Amino acid sequence: MFCVNVDAVIAALLLAILWKDFKSGALTEKDLETAAFNVFLYGRMIGAAAELLRQTAAYAGVRTQFGAPIGSFQAVKHALADAWIGLHHARELAVGAFKGQAGGLDGLSLAALAAGSAAQGSAERCLQAMGGIGFTWESDVHRYLKAIVRLRHWPLPEQLRRGELRAALLPSR
Repeated sequence: MFCVNVDAVIAALLLAILWKDFKSGALTEKDLETAAFNVFLYGRMIGAAAELLRQTAAYAGVRTQFGAPIGSFQAVKHALADAWIGLHHARELAVGAFKGQAGGLDGLSLAALAAGSAAQGSAERCLQAMGGIGFTWESDVHRYLKAIVRLRHWPLPEQLRRGELRAALLPSR
C-alpha cells in the first residue's frame, strides 16, 4: 500500500508551474499562498462531489420505484450525467491550470470557482436523486453538500473572489 502526502504533491505541482515567475519576481509569496489555497479548495470540492456522485449512482442502481431501479429513469440518468459532465469540465479546467495552459494564478482562481459551482450543482443533483434518504443521518449526502457550500465561501465569499478575478482579467478602462 502507498501513502501519498497530498500537500507535498500540491506543492510540487505549484512550484513546477509557478517557480519561474516567482524567481523572476513576477509573483509574490502571497500569490503562491493564494494559488495553493485555490488548489486545496477545488481539490476538496471536486473530490467530495465525485465521491457523492459515485455513492448516488450506486444507490440509484439498487433503489426501486414502480418495480424498476430509479437509475433506469431518464430524469435520474440525465441529472447524474449532467453532474458528471460538470465535474469533468471543472476537473479539466484544473488540469489545464496545472499545466500552465489557463493563465497562471488567474487560471487557478478560475478553476477553483468552476469547481465550486460544479461541485455544488452535482451535490444538489445527487440530493435530489437520493430523495428523502439524503436528508437522514444514515446518508452522507447532506454532509457533503454542506461541506461544499462552506468551502465555496471560505475564507472569502465566492462573490468577492469572483469580483477580484473579474478585476484582474478585465482591467477598468
